[in-house]
Amino acid sequence: MGSSMSNFKFLSDSTFLIMGSTNIPDTIAKPIYFKVDTMGNILWRKKLEQPISGMLNTSFNDAIELPDSNLIFVGHRNFNFQNSDIWIAKTDKNGNLLWDRNWYSPPSNSTHEFAFGALYLPQENNLLVACTKGDFPYVFKIDTSGVVLQIFDMVNYENGAVLLGGFNNIIKAHDGNYIAFGSRAKQSNNNVLEGLVVKYNTFGNVLWTRSFIGYGYGRVGFQHGIATSDGGYLFTGAANLAVYNQNSLKQIVYVVKTNCLGFTGPPQAQMQCNGNGLNYTFTNLSERADTCYLDFGDGSPLLVFRAEHDTLPINHTYATQGNYQITLIATACGEADTMVCSFNTSTGALYDVEEELSVYPNPAINQITIKAVREIQSIKIYNSLGALVYNETGINANTKMINVETLKPGIYFMELEGAGYFKKEKFIKS
Repeated sequence: MGSSMSNFKFLSDSTFLIMGSTNIPDTIAKPIYFKVDTMGNILWRKKLEQPISGMLNTSFNDAIELPDSNLIFVGHRNFNFQNSDIWIAKTDKNGNLLWDRNWYSPPSNSTHEFAFGALYLPQENNLLVACTKGDFPYVFKIDTSGVVLQIFDMVNYENGAVLLGGFNNIIKAHDGNYIAFGSRAKQSNNNVLEGLVVKYNTFGNVLWTRSFIGYGYGRVGFQHGIATSDGGYLFTGAANLAVYNQNSLKQIVYVVKTNCLGFTGPPQAQMQCNGNGLNYTFTNLSERADTCYLDFGDGSPLLVFRAEHDTLPINHTYATQGNYQITLIATACGEADTMVCSFNTSTGALYDVEEELSVYPNPAINQITIKAVREIQSIKIYNSLGALVYNETGINANTKMINVETLKPGIYFMELEGAGYFKKEKFIKS
């Protein structure tokens, strides 16, 4: 017997709303919520009585304060140890119940349905609710009367595999869209639980999905998330050890920092080049990338495509025989990576010009040093607007030092040409 608090909210009148469940003095847990001032003094306290036959316990997991100071709570009601339904309730500013609604599946369906988080949409005066429904992650939109207006796209399949799991919360993305997060598992192996992050647009369509598996851990889930000042996101939760015994289950804090696209690292440009004669095929294999740029090296227009959506091989026919250098630039969230593929259409010789080249220090303050295995012949440096700020030819050396003290802080792109190669790099001037 006891009480458990699941969440708290800071209200517009500088007080706190605390919510959870209690089974004191009963044996059945019931939702409890109370308001306290900044000194911890209880201003009011409420416990909802729900005399529904067969109900074991109920709980509120999140709350939204409306502009009129009324409150909307989201949570769940358990009918037995195998079944529960989503529960939404509205109270006035003093915690008095105005109405309650639920998404109900008959107990015979053996479904797990929980609402864990909500997001208020002030321009619409509606709410988004992040939940688990029928063992699947769901987001649905309701109005302030509890009427369901829309169900967002589901993410319960991947490459034909059924995905189980649920969303624990949803937040506003930097661009005005939405980020929902929680956990998921493949039905074929639900002992391996992955952290799940999904971005939706304002129409409820999935823009991208990311999953995270902690190294050495079998079950990962995100409970909290924020949009960070650098344009990315931070998610926190818990991870269970993959190997455990019946007497103890070790759990650790799990934290993931992503960029604006939900990736934990910068873009990596990769492509496969295949051809015969004048006809060549380029397959983009870039990782953690959004927009990609492909230069065929023959003066034809630059091809721009999305890395995650445009996955088909790209065919190109060259007009004349000769040596060509194809440049792929993969970008994501202001970062870029480059790969160059060089070949001769007459001989069919094809090689990857990922030169053993280093640029340091990066970021740089006064000077950068460039070292290459093969001789550097020329260097051009462009600022983020594409303006040429440095141009030197006739270097003919494997090492080159450049004074960048007069450059403004920012990202710079460098083109290096050498004995049989062309390479693009970037550096940051701090």
